[in-house]
Amino acid sequence: MQVGEELGAGAAAVRVGGVVELLETDAQSPEAVGSVPAGGRGHLVFENVSFSYSTDKPLISDLSLVAKGLRFNAVAP
Repeated sequence: MQVGEELGAGAAAVRVGGVVELLETDAQSPEAVGSVPAGGRGHLVFENVSFSYSTDKPLISDLSLVAKGLRFNAVAP
C-alpha cells in the first residue's frame, strides 16, 4: 500500500510502533486551538537542525531550510 495514494483531504498518516495508521480529521474543527483561518499563507523555517538516534552517529547535522507559502499542522503527544 502506498500511503500517499491513500491520503485524501483531511487525512493524516501516523507511524505508531512500526505501523502506519490513517486518521481522518476535520479541517474545519471548531475545537482547533490556535488554528489559522483557511487561506492563510506562512512559511516554515528550520535553522541549524541536528538529529541522531545515538550520540555517536549523527543522522542530520546543521540543516537549515525555508519552505515559503505553506500551511502545516504540528501534533505532539
